[in-house]
Amino acid sequence: MPTFAITGAAGYLGTRMTRHLLDADPENRVIGVDVRPGRIDDPRFELHTLDVRDRRLGDLLAGKDVRSLLHFAFVLDPFYDEDEMHDIDVRGTRMVLEAALVAGVSHVIATSSTTAYGALPDNPIPLTESSPPRARPSFAYAHHKRLMDEMLGDFARAHPEIALCTIRPCIVLGPNVANYIATTLLRQPVVSLLDGADPPFQFVHEDDVVSLIALCLERRAAGVFNAVGDGLMPASQLAARQGKRALFVPYKLAYGATWAIHRARLLPFALPPGILDFFRYPWVASGDKAKLELGFAPRHSTEECFDIVVGRKAEIVAAFEEQIRARGKR
Repeated sequence: MPTFAITGAAGYLGTRMTRHLLDADPENRVIGVDVRPGRIDDPRFELHTLDVRDRRLGDLLAGKDVRSLLHFAFVLDPFYDEDEMHDIDVRGTRMVLEAALVAGVSHVIATSSTTAYGALPDNPIPLTESSPPRARPSFAYAHHKRLMDEMLGDFARAHPEIALCTIRPCIVLGPNVANYIATTLLRQPVVSLLDGADPPFQFVHEDDVVSLIALCLERRAAGVFNAVGDGLMPASQLAARQGKRALFVPYKLAYGATWAIHRARLLPFALPPGILDFFRYPWVASGDKAKLELGFAPRHSTEECFDIVVGRKAEIVAAFEEQIRARGKR
């Protein structure tokens, strides 16, 4: 009976991949790990309430002949305790990799983010998988993704016996995705062009991310792959698609306002001023490697992804608010 392990199994991505595996083969079995209750009731799915930072993870997986370990336990919406974020994303990833060694897992898939590249004025358009992650500490979420990404690369070089695949999605959108980025884009009354900058954005559909992960799983792929939808949309186009105005806003003014909001914790999620770089500098990535090496073809373009969330604005905002209420401020 083929056995797979998934961290963050109760989250959106973990749930989707668990269902995919159980539907793909009646013999498949999934061992899930999460601190939250699961959403799948199937005798072939066993969920263990365990934090990925717990050293017992390796013992849990040992002797189970795990074919592939999928690591999806990470912080999605940034919270104010940056040390805790770092501990979950960075130390948690380290513990998962150590568990893979203890259990003798030969294939690991981990999701990072294109934010790991950082948003910098000298970024090429587009960034490729060979571009070094350069996210700055001023936006902890992206910087932690960079540290996690670098750790995965170091581990892959140190342990060639393990096929390690890192997937870097850009901003994930879709009818069932309610995250702080989508909600911020939908809620803001105008789109701010910081010092007049009109940077390109790109999005990937939730279903396309799942499809790429499934393809990497099937091929037992190793290496780094960006997960992006085709096409780019400048910030001014995001405004036009929503019937909003795109306004010139001085960067220093936006920085001061964002700093004050973050300092006072006025939002239910962390929004440090370092995030503004991602709204004034380019950080779009190429999806050519996944297409050429894996035959991956995203079914939804960047524009289609954005139009989907604009059309479901009320539902997505309501779902995000419910998530925040359930989680509470952190």
